[in-house]
Amino acid sequence: MWRENCIPVIEIKPLVDDPEIGSENALGTAKEITKAMEDFGFVTITNYDKINKELISSLTESMTDFMKLSLEERKKFCVNDDDHGYFPASKDGKEGFDVRIRGINWPKDDGSLDGIFDTRCPTDHFQAAAKNYIHLISSLAKILINAISKSYNFGSKLNDIMPGHRSFLRVNYYPPRESAWTSGSDNAPLNCVEHFDSGIITLLYQDDVGGLEVQNPHNNEWIPVKPVPGSLIVNTGRAFERMSNGRAKATKHRVRFTPNITRFSIPYFVQPNPEGEFWPFGIKEEDRKYEPVKYLDWYNTNIRRYFPEYSQRSTK
Repeated sequence: MWRENCIPVIEIKPLVDDPEIGSENALGTAKEITKAMEDFGFVTITNYDKINKELISSLTESMTDFMKLSLEERKKFCVNDDDHGYFPASKDGKEGFDVRIRGINWPKDDGSLDGIFDTRCPTDHFQAAAKNYIHLISSLAKILINAISKSYNFGSKLNDIMPGHRSFLRVNYYPPRESAWTSGSDNAPLNCVEHFDSGIITLLYQDDVGGLEVQNPHNNEWIPVKPVPGSLIVNTGRAFERMSNGRAKATKHRVRFTPNITRFSIPYFVQPNPEGEFWPFGIKEEDRKYEPVKYLDWYNTNIRRYFPEYSQRSTK
């Protein structure tokens, strides 16, 4: 099953055309996605044309302009107590900007994000680009949440803990360097440390530089996820692994270092209301492998393992 470059590529137009998953075609696509989440924890999705080159370029160009500022100027936009804003380079050399919004209705919204930014963006252009991206990627997140809920017979349980959700957008900037600042368990040079995602799902854009690798849990081999033009990557978070009673798998992943080149990635981390409680949905109590837990407690316990600087702040 696991082999080089084997991450499934799934065309999601049936879900976009039928976001309520009322047709057999849409349900079939939903089941393809959850099968990939069970087998690999990662899937490449195509044919969501709203996340296009122009939108991505607008966001990465805004980030490039921001990174041209001095470190002193950039630090004026450093993360606040809720972990929004700029974060300087850490042990792996990656820098970035976290953009949160508060108050997107779930499952419906009016398309307006005015007045609900939690993050002070460095320029109007940056904020406009982030706002457009968040609006479109959150719409996709809702489609995917509906799809996996339908495939797993969750009923409304997952959607019930999404109002007041604390999902957020991150723009990762990997500056050109001659050598890596950190290495992996196999001594490979890295741009991002080995880790699991803690949330429900992550929707990721990676540029054509590539570098994303996922670990085969059967033999610990690292498998490259090559960029597919016009695609996004979806991966399972550990919270969703728990919600699925262990059927979906959160897979450890990392970014391999590429010397002397700038790299961008744009993840959108889908997280529920931090006060929301979750457990294996759609499973009889006697068959559940996990006890109910509040998401904020779960998140802080898990994020501390890999990124202790984010714990106690990221989902408030």
